[in-house]
Amino acid sequence: MADEGQEAERDARRVRLPLEVLQAVFARSRVGYSVIELVDPGDPETWVIRANNGAASLNSQVDIGHVVGQRFLEAFPAIRGTPFIGWYRDVEAGGRSMELPEVRYGDEHLPDAAYRVWLEPLPGRCVLGQYVNVTLQRRAEGHLRALNASLEATVATRTAELRTSRRMLREVTYAAAHDLQTPVRHVLMLSDPDDPDDDPDTLELIHEAARLINGRLAGLLDYTEAGHHDVIATFDPRQEVDEVVAVVRARREGGAGRLAVAVELPERITMSRRALRAAVGQLVDNGLKFSDPGTQVALRVVAAADEVSISVADAGIGIAPEHHELIFQAFYRVHGPDYPGLGVGLSRARVAVETAGGSIEVRSTPGQGTTFDVRLPIVSAGHEAPPES
Repeated sequence: MADEGQEAERDARRVRLPLEVLQAVFARSRVGYSVIELVDPGDPETWVIRANNGAASLNSQVDIGHVVGQRFLEAFPAIRGTPFIGWYRDVEAGGRSMELPEVRYGDEHLPDAAYRVWLEPLPGRCVLGQYVNVTLQRRAEGHLRALNASLEATVATRTAELRTSRRMLREVTYAAAHDLQTPVRHVLMLSDPDDPDDDPDTLELIHEAARLINGRLAGLLDYTEAGHHDVIATFDPRQEVDEVVAVVRARREGGAGRLAVAVELPERITMSRRALRAAVGQLVDNGLKFSDPGTQVALRVVAAADEVSISVADAGIGIAPEHHELIFQAFYRVHGPDYPGLGVGLSRARVAVETAGGSIEVRSTPGQGTTFDVRLPIVSAGHEAPPES
């Protein structure tokens, strides 16, 4: 008999524990719960509110704990004539849960608000309503949409202004450089060192200065084009690298045997063609120019998952650390007239690379050579551009 009594007590505890847990969940949940008894499903005036939890008041923004035991439509008169009545009947009659479309509710006692609502059938002709007030969320979403629209409009305006400014600057620069070339050409024609009537030394100085000015103007025009109208295209990158290397080799006599080229690229790639050509061409040319004829310049071009890496290393004269950033400025020349050039090559390369969303860095020590590292983004397949002709 004692065993039977202990077993009954254990059974009683097993029954009470789930009820206690359920009551705790019901009381502490952040989701609003209401239990409605459909006393006569056909007559909603008979329906009674049997339970509410604390979150029901929080979601409703007023204390509705006092409505427990009241008639449903007396406590919430605005529900008369709404689809709620049919939804409750369908859930009770069909014995199936229902997720309602987002609804708005408000009356003289409850502030108007938007709710997400779920209805569940319970035993004894009862329906459990679960609801969450999403008014603040919807309001925040509206503010976010308005903010995004305002931001997009601001970005569009600033982009248009920037494009206009760049176009104006480019046009002014081009016009100034183009107009200046005309008098320089006149000076070149009039200052003929072979004319016996003029002082040859003076004319040679004038002629050399005019050539220098003309070259710098040509470099300025070339520089203004570096980041203009960059176009993403799909092309064969190996062919582009081969063409650029061939041009540089032809320009730098004796460079054919000094340049070691390693290329690991796919047959087709989508990226900035201009940036690839500018980086390879300018950096290889720079390496050959500033290294001794007996030393080697190494070019390595490799494609990874989302970028192309370009490395150009030489064993030339090197660059002091204080000049590492300055060498990318237009017309800045570290070594002066000792080496030919206008000082725009590295500037053009950097503008082209950064316009394409890439980066360029230099590692160098005087007397120990220089290495340039370039990273250029590859456009994903989903944004692939049509091949250029």
